[in-house]
Amino acid sequence: TGVSKLYYRLKQMDNDGKFEYSNIISLTNDELNEVNVVAYPNPFSDNLTIVVNASELENIHVDIVDISGRVMLSLDKTIDNTKNSMSINEVSSLSQGVYFVKINTNGITKVIKMIKQ
Repeated sequence: TGVSKLYYRLKQMDNDGKFEYSNIISLTNDELNEVNVVAYPNPFSDNLTIVVNASELENIHVDIVDISGRVMLSLDKTIDNTKNSMSINEVSSLSQGVYFVKINTNGITKVIKMIKQ
């Protein structure tokens, strides 16, 4: 799944050369599971492009939400490593202002703040 587990312990050494080890702790590194997303241009006007770094076939759900939390546009698309960008032309009808683009794939959500001119 791309998750790695790292184990750490500290060695504390005194001035007289005596030392002791701390308890071992484990940390989970799920950074590889994070969705890498770019949305441009920002600010946008008539068109918005979203690029998702996909290594395999993935279903993408995109919500464009206004500043008050209303979903203004909702899209579903399937992407893969050969076609990992989507162009959204429907944003031309949105009013000027601040929007949040919420991209959900494989249960992971990424939110990007965008400005419509």
